[in-house]
Amino acid sequence: MENINLSKYESKDIISIIKNDLKRKSLETKRNHPFNKAQLWKLFKHVFEDMFGKPFLCDDIIAQNLAPIFYYFLESEKFFNCENLRSDISAPSFNKGLLLFGNVGVGKTRIMQVFEKIFRMYKPHKFSIIPTYKVVEKYEDTKSSEDRKYFYNSLTNGVILFDDLNSEKIANNYGQINIMKEILIRRNSENKKTHLTINPIPGFEGDINGSLLKLGDNYDHRTIDRLYEMFNVIEFKGKSMRR
Repeated sequence: MENINLSKYESKDIISIIKNDLKRKSLETKRNHPFNKAQLWKLFKHVFEDMFGKPFLCDDIIAQNLAPIFYYFLESEKFFNCENLRSDISAPSFNKGLLLFGNVGVGKTRIMQVFEKIFRMYKPHKFSIIPTYKVVEKYEDTKSSEDRKYFYNSLTNGVILFDDLNSEKIANNYGQINIMKEILIRRNSENKKTHLTINPIPGFEGDINGSLLKLGDNYDHRTIDRLYEMFNVIEFKGKSMRR
C-alpha cells in the first residue's frame, strides 16, 4: 500500500482501502490473453462434452458459479463484482489462487478438470489437479530422505489444485503427520499460487466462515489464516448435480 496515510481514515475503512489497492495492482499487472469470453465459453463446452460424454447444461445458478472462474482466467475487471465471489471473506486478486467452496456434487471438481485440460499447453494458467488423498498416499510411499525431498519439491512447485481438502486422512510414515497442512504452509511461504476445492464441514452447510474456522481443528488456526491470504473464495451454490 504505497504512500497511503492510514491515520486519516477510520479503522472500518482500512479493509476497503486494502481491497481497492489489491484490485489496482491486479489490474495493473493483468495479461492480455489470446482468447475472449465467447471463445473460452465455446471451448469449455466442447472440452466438457469430450471429457464426460454429455453436453454441459447451464442454468442461472451454474452460470453464477462459473462467472468468477471465467473472469478470473480472463483477468477481467468483472471478476471483482461477481455475486459468488466472497470478497467479504478475502480481498480478491488475480495473484491469488481459487478456493471453491460448495456442497458435494455441485460441479467444483469437474469444472476445474475442464480448465486443467484447456490450459494444459497455456503456461500463464497451467495447473494440475491432485486429490488430497493422493497426496497422503504419495507421502506414505516415500522410503528415504531423498524420496521425501522429491515429494516436497514436486508438491511445492508449479500451480496445483488440491481437490477435496479435509477429506484426507492423517499420513502415517514412521510417525503421523498432517501432510496437507505442511504442503499449504510450504506453498504459502514460497508464494506459490494454489487452488483448492472444499466441501462444507457437517453442521456448517452454507456457512463458509464457519467451515473455514472449523478447519482449524485439523490444520490449526494459523494455517487457516493463511488461506485468506492465498485464495479468492468462490461459493458454489445449488444442489448436487449427481442426483
